[in-house]
This record gives sequence, structure tokens and C-alpha cells, in this order.
Amino acid sequence: MKKLVILTAVFAMVFGGTALAADWNFYGSSRMELFSDSQSKDLAANPLTNGSDNRTTVFDQQTNSRIGANVSAGDVGGRFEYGTGVNVRLLYGTWNFGSGELLVGQEYTPTHYGLSNQAVDPFGGDNGLARFGAPFSRLDAIQLKFGGFKIAAVQGSATAPTDAAGNFGRANVRVTLPKIEAAYNGAFGPVKLHVSGGWNSVDFYNGADQTQAVTSMVGQVMAKYSGGPFMVGGSFMYGINMGNYGWNAGPMGANTAVWTGTELKDTTTMGFTLVAGFTFSDMVGLEAGMGYIVNSYDSSVSSNDDPAMTYYVQVPLTLADGVFIVPEIGIFDYMENAAKTKEGNQLLIGAKFQINF
Repeated sequence: MKKLVILTAVFAMVFGGTALAADWNFYGSSRMELFSDSQSKDLAANPLTNGSDNRTTVFDQQTNSRIGANVSAGDVGGRFEYGTGVNVRLLYGTWNFGSGELLVGQEYTPTHYGLSNQAVDPFGGDNGLARFGAPFSRLDAIQLKFGGFKIAAVQGSATAPTDAAGNFGRANVRVTLPKIEAAYNGAFGPVKLHVSGGWNSVDFYNGADQTQAVTSMVGQVMAKYSGGPFMVGGSFMYGINMGNYGWNAGPMGANTAVWTGTELKDTTTMGFTLVAGFTFSDMVGLEAGMGYIVNSYDSSVSSNDDPAMTYYVQVPLTLADGVFIVPEIGIFDYMENAAKTKEGNQLLIGAKFQINF
């Protein structure tokens, strides 16, 4: 308690009268992962690629562990959240002006939503089907909210197109406008609905004394039903040049526009997710889900598809208020690329250990 009083005093000195009138609610979440990662010999990330299968044990604090606070002072509020390595996860202020709300800072943008609780993850913790049909977007933005509607000017993505071989070319990229996103989130009894879309455009120098515009966009819809102990939900997304938009849409395939040397070819992305869960008691639950994504890009001779998918089963265990262990089995299958070459898979068996405080 003494430390909390001292901390509050520090904030008061830094922020002056505003902090004295504000209500600060601090929180934290510490998360550890322990899992066995079995990689097939044809997986690019396997250090023994084309040699033999590889298995390693991962035991560390997840990168999405956090500490932060929600702040309110009448019509003005805010939030900050820091993760491991003292990286800023969230930092924004809000102003409720009666008919709506203005948000300024780093926050989950309108195209982001949470449907899956997929935990065991080779990408850093609590994957949530991201990269496999589910969006993840947490960026600097100026956002307006009116009821269930959101519209935001978001930090633009400056990812360059790739060349025909799938490598980043020597393009110089210039962001000319912010990314624009809009969404509607509604609840109709036990059903939640999310509809959103986004647009991003940059100019790039293609190495042939030409400057061209690379346009990327996305549209998606999600529905979730929660009734009693049962939950089921699904989503569908479709995008153009998602790598240029700033989403990692499928970790193995091409997901950006491709510069062939003479023209710019678009990459389209389609993905969907399905999740179902059941709560047996206050202590034991069950959740299963899957995500599928396919990137389709035009080459000089034909169209090519590069799919990937993931699926998992978990048994969330609640040991006490804010104390969780989540055993999980998951498979990340990168399937085949456009040349029909196998890209490998990963079998992950383990658990997440989490304490919220």
C-alpha cells in the first residue's frame, strides 16, 4: 500500500492537477509458456532443414506479459500498458464529448477483434489464430467512436513490394496518407457481430525510374454466439496486398504485391476461422478452433495459391481468481507453396501459466 501511495504521488507531480483528480486502476498479467515444439524436416525455421525432424522445449515468459493502468477523470480518460522489454503495448487518451468519443494514441485499431483464445504459439504467446485468418492490429491512431461505430486514421504501413523471387526489392517506399479503418461492433442478445474494413496506400520507386502507388485493403466479418456454457463463432476475411497493409497474412507464403520488373502484380488473401467452446464448471473449460488462410498471387505465367492452416484443442483450468493453467495441443501446417513444395509443419504440446494481478 505504501508503494502505491508513493507511485500515485509521483504521477501527481508529473501530471499536476489532472493526476490528483484522476482515478488510477493498475493491473498486471504475468504469463509463462512451456511447450514441446516438434518441427518437420521441411520447415524453413527448422535448423536441421532437409536433414531431419527437430524438437525443442520452449520455457520462457511470454512477450505479451504486461503491466498497465486504466485512468479516468470525468470525461477525460486514458490507458497505458507495457510489455516485456519495456515495450509500449498501449498508450492513449480519450475524451467523451457527449455524442461520441475521441481517442488519441496507440490502441487496438478498428479492424482488430478477439475471437480465439489459442495460447501455445511459436510466434510469441497467445497467437489467437493471428496470421491464419484472424487480424491483429495495434498501432498509433486517431479514432472517433459513435456507439458501435468506429472510424480511425491509423499509422500507415511502409512495407515494400517483393520481387518475382519473393525477396524485398530495392524499392524506396513513401507513406503519403494514413491508413483508414472503420468498423461496426454490435450485440444482439447472445450474438456479437463485427464488420470492418481498411485501406492503405503508399508510393514506391520501382528501380526503373518510375514511382507507383501500392494500394492494399481488407474487409471482414465476425459473428459469435454465447449462450449458457456454450460458445461458437467464426470469421471471414478477404484482402489485397495484406503484407503491404501491415498484416502478416500467412507466415510462409507471399503476401505483398510483386514487382515483376515490368509491372506490379497484386496478391489476394482469403481466410476464415472457426472456434467453439464449452464451460463445464467454474474451474474447467474446453475450447477448439482452426484457422485457414490462402495467398493467391499472379506470376508471369499463371495464378498461384499458397495456403496454411492451424488448429488446436485446449482445456482452460481456473485455479483461483486470476490464476490459470491452459494445457493445449496445436498444429501449424504450412502445407504446400505454389510450386507444390511442402513447407512443413509444427506440433506444439504444452501449456500456458498465467496470473493476473
